[in-house]
Amino acid sequence: MPSIDPFQQLKLVELQAIDIAIAQANYKLANLPEAQEFKRLTGLMADNRLREIAAITEVADRELDVAKAEQDVEAVRLRSSKDQELLNSGAITDSKQLTELQHEVSSLSRRQAELEEIEIEILQQLEDAQKNLDQVRVVMSEISDALTRAETAQTVAVAEIEAERDALQTQRTALASGIDADFLKLYEKIRSDNAGVGAAKLTQGRCDGCRIQLNPVAMAKARTAPSNEVLRCEECRVVLVRTDESGL
Repeated sequence: MPSIDPFQQLKLVELQAIDIAIAQANYKLANLPEAQEFKRLTGLMADNRLREIAAITEVADRELDVAKAEQDVEAVRLRSSKDQELLNSGAITDSKQLTELQHEVSSLSRRQAELEEIEIEILQQLEDAQKNLDQVRVVMSEISDALTRAETAQTVAVAEIEAERDALQTQRTALASGIDADFLKLYEKIRSDNAGVGAAKLTQGRCDGCRIQLNPVAMAKARTAPSNEVLRCEECRVVLVRTDESGL
């Protein structure tokens, strides 16, 4: 590594600060509370769509049950009506047949009453199923409104962070263009191997990268090395940049 002007070394620290800010912006984009809320509401809407399908099916089933119950009641009513007409007509003179017909009319009357009770129960079940469907749709409407708001909030948040990141990227490009290519390459290599940190200031004898105090030997080297010599932290291996606050 050739000697690097101290001013360029300071530029590298500026570049590191920009890279950290870009990484923070990317982290924000990946972990937006607005995006998480939108995802939560989307899942909630999907769950309620399943509830709606189940509720619609329940209503349809109960409607079929009501139709069947009505048919059963009507069939018994018609038969009972015909028997009653026959009974009232006086056409049946045989006492045995008359007794049997009266018994059948009585049985049909009881059967009709039973079927009407069943029909009332099924109608209540249909009403309950329809109320449940209505409630599900009210909830879905509320979720839909919340989804619209959440999507808008997410779009705004993403746009703001992306604009901030784009501005940082523009600054980075301009700053990097004034740094020695080999020095920049070294920084990028260290940064890729060190969780995004490639350069740090030496502040009061401590590396700002790993936050570890330099030992006396390393401090002596930093104190006596030429200002254009590129130093590396012995612990985290980042480029260690000296400033007036290095404590040398």
